[in-house]
Amino acid sequence: MFRKPAQSSLASLPWLATMLVPLSGAHAAGNTATGSGAANAEIAVPLVATHDAGAALNFGTFITASAGGSIIIDSLGGQTTSGAMKTIPGGTPGQDSFTLSGGTAYGYYINFSGGTLSNGGANPRTIAFNVVAYDPNATGTVYTLGLNGKTKILVQGTLLTTGNEPPGIYTGSYSITVLYL
Repeated sequence: MFRKPAQSSLASLPWLATMLVPLSGAHAAGNTATGSGAANAEIAVPLVATHDAGAALNFGTFITASAGGSIIIDSLGGQTTSGAMKTIPGGTPGQDSFTLSGGTAYGYYINFSGGTLSNGGANPRTIAFNVVAYDPNATGTVYTLGLNGKTKILVQGTLLTTGNEPPGIYTGSYSITVLYL
């Protein structure tokens, strides 16, 4: 047969009640301490992307055939074609460029989007293009502002034609966004 153990209560332990009295909210005089901590903040130099005067992503002058194709401005500023495209003298193909300034040695990344060129006529025709923006001084995909807080951003692109675009001057734009890491 099993026996039920006796239950105890705090009332049966009078010595415990006398020990709890000092913990119940009564504070001994002089038993407090205060301290202060330190706080810091740094407001970073804002990033500024300035389009370089006279620079433009220029796909040059070309002739399209009915099959269309693409013109690529590469990372060296060179022009190559694919499909039924033929370049001809005229225009100055090349990369676009920006000067980026901000905090010394801060890391950053670049978001970019493609754009559209339009001949601006009464019945405007458009040609789409893609861009890639990058820091030519970077190692890998980590971009860091120089010790002077500046760097150059170059933009290359690919123009995609359908082959039925009418002759004319086409102009347009694209955007880049630069953000601190």
